[in-house]
Amino acid sequence: MKQKGKLITLLADRLNDAAAAGPVMAGSLKEFLLTKARVKLSGGEYGPYTFEGRPVLEHIAERFDLILGSHTGKPLEDARFDICGGAQWGKTIFALNFGIYLTACLFYNWGYYLPDDDLVQGIVDAKLRPDVVEQIPGLSGMMQLGVAEGKEGRKMPNRKRS
Repeated sequence: MKQKGKLITLLADRLNDAAAAGPVMAGSLKEFLLTKARVKLSGGEYGPYTFEGRPVLEHIAERFDLILGSHTGKPLEDARFDICGGAQWGKTIFALNFGIYLTACLFYNWGYYLPDDDLVQGIVDAKLRPDVVEQIPGLSGMMQLGVAEGKEGRKMPNRKRS
């Protein structure tokens, strides 16, 4: 029981340190996407996440919120979901932001499964770190992912090939 108390204290300290950059918390996945997530715009700038042109993703976010119990506080029993599909419809950024929401807001574990190491390296280095982690203030200070220095100047140890 003492170990659990130490872990909670450690997590609370990390959350408090990260809060200086602004809270990551959000009540629902849809709220998180619309208020915290950012997407790369043409020209390399980042702007707010939007469902404009992607109405199916809004429906998926609402369905995930129903399953997670985001509005009721009661997750659906025995429910599960997976994100699968083809390319170029926003699935990767949606899925990565969903994973960050699960971790930073609900404190759940999540997995993103890819077929080979090269694709893992590419997703982490080209999408997860620059397009998700570095775009949400306070988030990089809460994470340990890959050898890099984030915008906030924090070093993150390599966890990609563990």
